[in-house]
Parts: sequence; structure tokens; C-alpha cells
Amino acid sequence: MSQYLEQLKAQGHIQSPRPVSRRGIAVSNAAMATLDATIHERIQAEAPSPPLSARSWHRDVHITARPPARVIIQNANAEGLMPREFATMFVFGELVADTTVGELVRRIRNQLLPGPSTVIRLEHWGEELDDARTLISYKISEDSRLALRLSERTQEPDSRGLTRLRLTSTVLRTRALEVEPGFTGFDLKQRVCAMVDGFNQTWWTHGISCHGTSTLGPCCGKAVSVCNAITMMSVAEGGGEVVEGGVQTASLKKGEEVLMEPDQIFILRNAKGTAISRRVASGAQADVAESQLVELTLLPEAITLSWRGIIIKDSASLWDLGLRQDDMVALEFEPPVMPDQLRILRSPAPEKKKGGKKGGKKKK
Repeated sequence: MSQYLEQLKAQGHIQSPRPVSRRGIAVSNAAMATLDATIHERIQAEAPSPPLSARSWHRDVHITARPPARVIIQNANAEGLMPREFATMFVFGELVADTTVGELVRRIRNQLLPGPSTVIRLEHWGEELDDARTLISYKISEDSRLALRLSERTQEPDSRGLTRLRLTSTVLRTRALEVEPGFTGFDLKQRVCAMVDGFNQTWWTHGISCHGTSTLGPCCGKAVSVCNAITMMSVAEGGGEVVEGGVQTASLKKGEEVLMEPDQIFILRNAKGTAISRRVASGAQADVAESQLVELTLLPEAITLSWRGIIIKDSASLWDLGLRQDDMVALEFEPPVMPDQLRILRSPAPEKKKGGKKGGKKKK
């Protein structure tokens, strides 16, 4: 073996290590010191962050993190408890540096409108997040994914107040309705009728496909709002070109809700061309003409409200009936446009045709 090594060394394949001079070592140390000083200055210029905690193998707790301006909420195990649009993931943006976990949870609750007994929990890297702490304290960076978990718990009705109810209907999507503890059934009807003539809505998930894609556009997570919007309904299948981020998407369905602000209503009724509306389901923009929509109008005497199968009378007190925060109230009315699926469900069962004389061969 030694002869073989000597042969390789003679051929120049193996070179003896060159001794390092003291001058070379001093130059290397000076270069490393300069690099360390530069890195330290850059770290000091970054946004302040909490002390590092190396209590786990997480790679993101060992680096400097900036406060996130946008996070992705991933549905973990809430199948059946969330609206169809949020079956996979959705985005919340426009977060400030000191946004707490509790503030993010409140945004999620206002968006999803779950029941009063539904508990919302957020997790990051398997760790449940405390509502009182900020997002940056958990080293949550831009576009981080947080796991959403919903669970049900029993809650005494008397422990809740009464400032908001959830309104549901087979025709309309679930909406939040601001109320007062002293409201009667007639007061609630008036509030429902006024809601369709002046509704405020904010969508935080505008511009994102919530069914498995991981591509986030620049508009994802930005708030899209309408104020004093009037509820309109599509009169026919396929009416209206729907545009979202400059890309044509699915067309409006018959009986689908859209919201239009007063200035767009004026354009729709007094000018030629199309006006801008927002789909209630997702907040996506829909360019529509006057012939494609009909305004939804509700009158107190033409609607019926019920809670847990009990019809709410006009003179009944909501508080005395037992209604509390975020309880679900069912709305029944005759819509100006009936979706085809709902028309089939509401139509009476067809009468069975009477059979004729029984045929067949006679027994011998």
C-alpha cells in the first residue's frame, strides 16, 4: 500500500499539505470578524423579536422573524362545521405587528359565524396558541399556515348576552344580525327587512381558491367590503360575467345573491352598460346588467321567523323566549326568484297514476 501511495505522490495525484503562515491566519481572522460585525448590524436593523427559544427541533424558532402581515388558516378537522367555500383553507391579511391570537380568532368567528357553543382553536407546529399572546411571539412569519380546530361545548344560555343573532334561510346565506336584548318579534322582523336594503359585509378570503391550490395571488387576504349594500338576486342561470382578479370565473346561478352599493345601483338604473356587484358567497366581483337582476324586498307581514321550531310572534320578547348571543333564527319568505333545486324541494310530491286493469295470463 505504501508503494502505491508513493507512486501516486510521484505522479502528482497526491500533494503534501502546505503549511499555513501566521499572516494567513491573521488575515482569515480579520475577514471573519468583519463578516460577523456586518451580520450583527443587519440583525440589529431588523424588527425586534422575542428571545429565541430552542425548546424543540422547529427550524423557525432559531431565526429572526418579522411580524406577519398575512397568514393562511388551514382547516384541520372541521368538516361539516364550516361553509363549503372554506373547506380547505382561507387567508387573513392586513395584520399589524402586535396582532394577537385572540384578535385573529375574532376575525375567523365573524367570517364563519359558527354557533355559540363552537370553540375556535388555532395551532402552529402542533402547539395550541394562547389568545393573549401575539403572533410574532410564536415566531409566526409571513404566509405561515395555522391549523384551525373547531369543537363543541355545552354552555348555559344565561351566561350569554344578546347583541347578535344568526339569520339562516333556504334562499339566503347565513348573515349576522345586530339586535338588542329588549327586542320583540316585530322589532326583529323590521331589522331583517332593513338588512336587505342596507347591509355591510367584509370578505377576508377574496381572491383565493379554497379547494386545494397553494398559489396565493397578491390580492389574497385583503379585505373587500361593501357598505349599505342592497341585496339583489340573479333571475336566470348564467347571467352576468363574473370577474375576479381579471380572470373570468363561474357565472352566476339562478337565484344567487349579490350585493350592490348605492352608487352601482344608480349606474344600473340610469346608465347603459354594466355595474359592479359582489357575490355574497365569496365577495368576488360580478359585472351585471339591469335585466339580469331583481331586487329583494321583504315586508314584516310577509315573512316568518322561528327559533328551534317555535314561531316568533310579533309581541313576544326575544329575551323571554330564551334567545341568546349567536343563536340561529330561521327566515321563511317567498323569494322573487326560486332556484331550480329549491323549487324541486318545495314542490308537492306528484300524484301517483292510477293503474289500469291487471293483465297477465290466466291460470289454467
